[in-house]
Amino acid sequence: MSKIVERRPQSLPPEPLPNAISFDLGGSLASHEDVYNQLGAYLKSFGDFHIKSLQFVALSFRWVVLLDSKTARDRIAGGRVNINGRTVLLRRYDDVMLLEYKKNLRGNGLVDMFKQT
Repeated sequence: MSKIVERRPQSLPPEPLPNAISFDLGGSLASHEDVYNQLGAYLKSFGDFHIKSLQFVALSFRWVVLLDSKTARDRIAGGRVNINGRTVLLRRYDDVMLLEYKKNLRGNGLVDMFKQT
């Protein structure tokens, strides 16, 4: 008789946010006002772009910034900005989330592999 392996349903990839960037302050404290002012000044140096919303994700110490256009996101992605004395790398939100999703799938695969042994 063959062994039946119970598989967890795989979650779907995260919903894309094509106008968003993300950065990690690594536990450093910053207010929404600090981030808005310092990132807004950096964004203005690239043209007439605007921040639509800011969100702090407490579990990962990650900030998600929704910009007014994909062009704005592409212009500042990969750039570095100083927020409260700490230099952070601005990354495309979709790239960050896809990488974490793939890591999660690999982790789930390892768990499943150990369950089979």
